[in-house]
Amino acid sequence: MSLLDCFRGTFVPVGIGALVILAAALLQSGCGGETCGTGTVSKDGVCVAADDVLTCGPGFNAVANKCEPSANWVKVAACGDNTEYDPTTGKCKGTGSNTQDTCTKKCPQPQGSKICLAGRVLDAVDVMGGVSNPTPIKKDAKVTIGIYDPVAYVSNPDAPPITTTSIYADDGCFIVESIDVPFSGFFMIGVDDDPGTSLDIYVAAAVGETPVFNQNSMNLVIPAVKTVTANAWGNDLVKDGVMIMWFRKKGDGGSVDGVTPTLENQAPPWTGMSVFFFDKDITTAPYFDMTTKVTTTTGLVAVRKAQMKTFSGTKSGCKIEAGSGGATPGTIFFRIFDVEGC
Repeated sequence: MSLLDCFRGTFVPVGIGALVILAAALLQSGCGGETCGTGTVSKDGVCVAADDVLTCGPGFNAVANKCEPSANWVKVAACGDNTEYDPTTGKCKGTGSNTQDTCTKKCPQPQGSKICLAGRVLDAVDVMGGVSNPTPIKKDAKVTIGIYDPVAYVSNPDAPPITTTSIYADDGCFIVESIDVPFSGFFMIGVDDDPGTSLDIYVAAAVGETPVFNQNSMNLVIPAVKTVTANAWGNDLVKDGVMIMWFRKKGDGGSVDGVTPTLENQAPPWTGMSVFFFDKDITTAPYFDMTTKVTTTTGLVAVRKAQMKTFSGTKSGCKIEAGSGGATPGTIFFRIFDVEGC
């Protein structure tokens, strides 16, 4: 995806890197001043594409003629626990303690529709609250990670998962080394208490992940919601099924306030659904608001009894993606919506 964004689903990519797209004219000699070829312009003495000077990957911003890491991305997402970004090398470096990557299992090469899924299970409140080092769910937590075809699951909550896996390291690490992409084109990755136990520590929560053909989906973040948190949210959200829409800036992952959620281009109220907005303290119950109808600084909206339809949001000056979402009784589904331009 997802899922997060979710999740788009999903749900939060982690890693350092930038994709720089420059015109082929950059490789030509004499590129500068007035000597740039057709379709290029001079930028800081370098010939670049006239219509798009620079396109940077997630977590990086175009500054002059370079991709530079976003400060928020570096702080929150790019570097792992006990590491920091080193601008000299362009990589993460250890800060002196526990710098070992405990996610030791690495994905094999993908083969067409068969790909690998890998990432970490983290505390949902930490993730949604923007905590720089979210609490991982440890391997002895007795939770199961299920990989589902989301269309089948929303249609029938009792539908079996495509496969299941477990957390294998105390940093919340999990991996599915080889799995076929569903016909729908995306996965729903969920976490819940082990079905063979009588525990009620976590509620069923999931995110969506839309993979790229012949490309592994790695560095996934799966939010785990504690039962005590879901109970504090109240409003029968889990009982009736809820989709949590999360509006986040594409790139640095910051939550976006002032967004009006939309269902097929219409603002709420929506027939058969209830819309709640999370305040700054996301451990408390979200509030029902049909007056202002916009997100707070959390960027979070809970849609109880969300139907499988196309959702998005609007905010002046922003471009917000649209995508399918929905909910099924007994489950929290996180759906992340990328926001650009504001």
